[in-house]
Amino acid sequence: MSIFIQCTLNLHCVAGIHGANHLLCKVLPLFVICHHGSLGTEHTGAHFKRAQPPRLLVYDNSPGGIGAADVGYKHMHSVLQAARKLVHGCGCLTASGCLKCILDPTCSELNAILDKAATIWLLDKLTENIGLPVEHEPASSPAKKRARAMTKAKSLGRARVEQIQIAKHHNVF
Repeated sequence: MSIFIQCTLNLHCVAGIHGANHLLCKVLPLFVICHHGSLGTEHTGAHFKRAQPPRLLVYDNSPGGIGAADVGYKHMHSVLQAARKLVHGCGCLTASGCLKCILDPTCSELNAILDKAATIWLLDKLTENIGLPVEHEPASSPAKKRARAMTKAKSLGRARVEQIQIAKHHNVF
């Protein structure tokens, strides 16, 4: 089944894919230690001479790669869910999004073809199709949030940095 065929309601599918690619590049550094600039993505533009299939594509931008794309592939469900949460959590009201959600200052297409509603629709459909819950999670207690942050930080080898940030945020010092 192709979810791209079902793109209706005046949503621009290419713009949704473009926005989703930007989001994947933004959230992948949460799963592997890398810089946003270490990642690249493919965009479909009107001036491209080569036909490109509609796809989400993120790759290592540095020669030889750093393994970030491999980690993204292995944790695809979690990466898609994080991207979905990021765009749903942004309160901007512009159709093309903002720097917090789908705009990317390093975009090779200069953010020309972006649609936040299409990006949300696409990520909702992708997470729905791979069995992830689409409904919003209820708010949790600060203690649970700290526990999740510490577990994540330990898995990335950055526990001390996260602990300091959490302590500063909650005025523990």
